[in-house]
Amino acid sequence: MRGDVPTSGVFAEHIERRADEFAARLLISPIEYRLAESLHDGHIGAIAYELGVTVRLVEVWRDMHDRITA
Repeated sequence: MRGDVPTSGVFAEHIERRADEFAARLLISPIEYRLAESLHDGHIGAIAYELGVTVRLVEVWRDMHDRITA
């Protein structure tokens, strides 16, 4: 973005991960996820398609959910 200072390494990975988590929370509702998961028997590509997001965001959402419920 304009005015941002480029970063690299672990710090950049952390920022990217936080951005992915923000997007996953914003775009995937738990109810819609559960419905898509049951409709598509857990197939991640089909779930992503059903929700209109990338497979990466479904992976991030699952990881966040696993951390919360663990």
